[in-house]
Amino acid sequence: MECVSGLAGSFRNVLVFCFTESWFRTVSAHLQRAQLLQSQSRYQQAVDEYRQHLLDEPDDAFAHANLGLCLLQLEQYDASQQHAEQAIGIDPEDPYGFYALSVILGERGHVEPALQAIAAALRMAPDVAHFYYWRGTLHMSQSDWTAALADAEQGLALEPENVNCENLRARALVMLGRKVDAGTSLRTALEHDPDNPHTHANLGWSLLEQGDTQQAMFHFREALRLNPNNEWARRGIVSGLKSRNIIYRLCLKYFFAMAKLKGQTAMMIIIGGYLLFRYVGSLNAEHPEWSIVLTPLLYTYIGFVLLTWLADPLFNLLLLLNRDGRLALTTDEHRGATLLGSGLLITLLLGGLTLWTGNELVQEAAIRMLVFQIPLSGVFRTESGKSRLRFSLIVAALFGVGAFGISPAVVWWDGEAYVAGENFVSLSRVFYYGVLASQFLLNSMAMRPRRH
Repeated sequence: MECVSGLAGSFRNVLVFCFTESWFRTVSAHLQRAQLLQSQSRYQQAVDEYRQHLLDEPDDAFAHANLGLCLLQLEQYDASQQHAEQAIGIDPEDPYGFYALSVILGERGHVEPALQAIAAALRMAPDVAHFYYWRGTLHMSQSDWTAALADAEQGLALEPENVNCENLRARALVMLGRKVDAGTSLRTALEHDPDNPHTHANLGWSLLEQGDTQQAMFHFREALRLNPNNEWARRGIVSGLKSRNIIYRLCLKYFFAMAKLKGQTAMMIIIGGYLLFRYVGSLNAEHPEWSIVLTPLLYTYIGFVLLTWLADPLFNLLLLLNRDGRLALTTDEHRGATLLGSGLLITLLLGGLTLWTGNELVQEAAIRMLVFQIPLSGVFRTESGKSRLRFSLIVAALFGVGAFGISPAVVWWDGEAYVAGENFVSLSRVFYYGVLASQFLLNSMAMRPRRH
């Protein structure tokens, strides 16, 4: 479950704030158009208008800050940060420049500097509810649910009908296990703004966690009706469709539970589970008489790990067979499911060939093809860009090691049978441990703050 559904929040509230507090000024036509375009999410056109305005007023800190926020949406990260810093340099007493810098840093994954920037904004403007909302979302990205809840409630104390803060409060309450209070908070938010797609999506996720799939799907569909581009709701629809399967429902409960843990705690549980698996495996080898109990435990653990690692693409593959499910999948999800389906088909063919020939090499190829689906399925779960490229190179290297390890070259190298050769064993260890390491890498990448 995604804990922070979009770090940027709503620009409209802050844009209005800037002109209703202390920034009374003569507004140029370019600046007016830029603000309107920005509020409509037409960022490239807004950038052009802000730049035209800055040709006439190069020292307008407010325009520089908003230009930075628009460039952020266009993924021009360095330029966006430069304009936010320029806004602060022009007017270091303007909290909006610090807010803009905090948003840009937070979206880039630099959470601690982002918290410092929003703290500076709050020192200058402690009565702006949206600033507390933003700081709370940063705390959410760090899995600090208590701090996020405190920020949401501070914002609501200033603006009791602030829907963003109400949504933030509800998300924090869900993570703290206070599901009833979270539902109350979200319904209050809907009373204040019944057409808010973000609130409908959050309520849908809350209901999905409680097992009320039917009502959850209603709110996800309502969120998409109000905003067809709401990714948080679309993902809810996909999870709701997959949760019709009891196995995926159990996986989803596990995912919800892990999402509530801090990143380091979740990683420690994963590592602890693996170490326990190794210990039980050594006991099983040393005491064959215990195998009647220990062997089923080991296979159960392996099955559970494989299922949690492959659950999303595997059940996305099932959705490809469903017309509504197929339409709900993104291009990446479609590709990941298709890739997994192809890999499993090859595994089945190799498995059948093993039964027919009894060849140990073919059997090893089938096992490696199955295991290789674990890192391969992670490629399309990473963010597009450098992260995906790096992970793809790692996966390609693992494939190369796995394939070379069972190639004729290794036989010539070892001068003996595949399954007995020293180099075969060494390359096998590299491959299998590499697959395991790739999952720890994938988990650590998923726990980092990321753009949405």
